[in-house]
Amino acid sequence: MVVSAEDLCDLRRFSGEAAVRLAKEQSVGRRSWDLEISHLLSHQLAAAKPDGAVIERALHILCAIAPTIRLISILRSTMTNCERRIRAKCASLISGRSDRAQIWQRLATDEDARLRANALEALWGCDSPEVESLLVEALSDPHHRVAVNAAYGLYLISPEKHLSRIGGFVEHSQPRYRRAAAWLIGRTGDPDNIALLKPLLVDRNPKVRGAAFRSLALLRSAQLAAMGRSAA
Repeated sequence: MVVSAEDLCDLRRFSGEAAVRLAKEQSVGRRSWDLEISHLLSHQLAAAKPDGAVIERALHILCAIAPTIRLISILRSTMTNCERRIRAKCASLISGRSDRAQIWQRLATDEDARLRANALEALWGCDSPEVESLLVEALSDPHHRVAVNAAYGLYLISPEKHLSRIGGFVEHSQPRYRRAAAWLIGRTGDPDNIALLKPLLVDRNPKVRGAAFRSLALLRSAQLAAMGRSAA
């Protein structure tokens, strides 16, 4: 059965498994079949109101049939322009490919800092050794958002093992790193990390202090909520 890219990405017509199976069958005789899916995805990404379900279905198919080089190009566009949920979906789909380490390495070393940051953010919650190694390498990225996203990903893998890495950003000479560290400490949601905020609360840079006080408020709220649960 020959179906169009639009049909395969229509959730009312095919399940995800059926769409991938049909796409694989059709790609045998049409080497550029993944380009048709890619064009559909590009139109959705450029739309005023993109359909998230269609984007996810297109990504599902492309991660199954697209060659690595072409898939990396597709992911660049998707991860630069889409919301966090879609970026996380990319990570989930790529995890099933045998060349996933190569794909993530290419994305994490892209010249666009925003893409590098988004690629690492999409890995939050992944705890494989290859992901951990990639995140450790990204700690030395020259862009503060990329480096801090890597640190948070490592924290999620093991707070005990990687908490000390946050200290390096707290003591960084550049204010943008210290401000990012303040955000990161608040992001952990753990009141036990309030002590890490102390030097940032009296930082000479007002933006760093502002970020630190916002994170302090978040952690204090988490602390009060925990106390409330214990009392109950």
